[in-house]
Formats: sequence, C-alpha cells, structure tokens
Amino acid sequence: MKKIVLLTLTVVLISLKPGLTQRAYKLTVNQPPPLSFTIAEEVDGTVGEMVNLDSWFHVEGSGIYTRIWKFNDGSMVQPIDNPEYTIQGSGKFYLTVTNEYGCTALDSIVLNIVTGIDDINYERDKSHSIRIYPNPNTGEFDVVISDCQPGYYLELLNSAGVQILSGILQCNNNDYMGTIKVPSVDPGIYFLLVKLTGKLIFRQKVIILK
Repeated sequence: MKKIVLLTLTVVLISLKPGLTQRAYKLTVNQPPPLSFTIAEEVDGTVGEMVNLDSWFHVEGSGIYTRIWKFNDGSMVQPIDNPEYTIQGSGKFYLTVTNEYGCTALDSIVLNIVTGIDDINYERDKSHSIRIYPNPNTGEFDVVISDCQPGYYLELLNSAGVQILSGILQCNNNDYMGTIKVPSVDPGIYFLLVKLTGKLIFRQKVIILK
C-alpha cells in the first residue's frame, strides 16, 4: 500500500520599509486528504482468461481519481485501455493512480500463468463460507457464498488447467446463490476456483457425470 501526503505550507510576508508599520501576512495551504490504495501483490491466471483489472485495487476514501494500467511481458511495456483484459502470458501489471489534487501513487502486480491445476498456490481462507451442490452432478450445480464481497470472480478449470468458464459474481446483500450450467464437456474431474481481487480463496473439486 502506497501513501502520498501533501504537507501544509505556511508563508509569512513582512513589510520592512523604513518609517512604515510592519505588517505580517500568513498564507496557509491546507493539507488535502492523502492518496492511499490497496492492491494485490500477485495473481494467478490462465491463458485466454478475461479479468477485470479494476477489481484488483481499492482507493481509500470517496475522492475522485483516475488510473492508468500498463503491462510488461518481459520484452516491452504496453498501455492497457480497457480494464477487461484477456491474459496472453505471464508478466507484470503497473498501476498509476492520480487523485483530484494531483497526488500520484504507483504499484505493480505480478501475473503468474497456471498451466495445470497443481500449479495453483492455494491456502483456503476459512473466513469465507462457500458451498457447491450437488457434487457429483451432470453439469449443473448451485454455488452458495456467505459474506460475498464485490470483486468475487469464479472460474471452472479442467484437470489440465484449461479454463471452461468464468465470470464475476454479483453479490446480493452480502450473499450469493447461483446456478452454474457447464457447457458440453466430457465427464471427469473439474476444479471450481473463487478469487477475490486476484487472490485465490476457494478451490473445490467438481465431478461431472454423463
């Protein structure tokens, strides 16, 4: 998390002309609210996955700000015009945020490409209650999430780590309940991933039958 603070500036002007009454003038520039935002340090993704970059950071306070995204694939840095970004390969995202007072903060996110389900670095966050049923199923199942938060993102991968479907979840009063309908796929083992601001918080094996 980066913080930038503008300091208060006080200027005192004094008249020194002989024979004149000295007068002092004090000019104070008030300190604007500091620019502070939180951002994910690194995220996992698959080639072809579409992600919303703006869901990976949060600016504190309700001030007006602009943001600029760029991506470095190791050979060149390219600007990103649309935050709905389709992953092409590993690299690093750079974010520049500027508030209405002209304060600027910069940070970056490392993008790791997942080529198989075993590559996913995962430590379950027990503060989130997520249920999937029925499981096994025939390609249609329900997902129920308690304490749902803006930025929840769902993916379904096959055993090779290839993305089958994905989407942003719309929370309703801090809860989510929806039916997932998997397109025509072969029966087998699949993995449902739930992410929050790019961080994997839930992984569940899903068995799809004929």
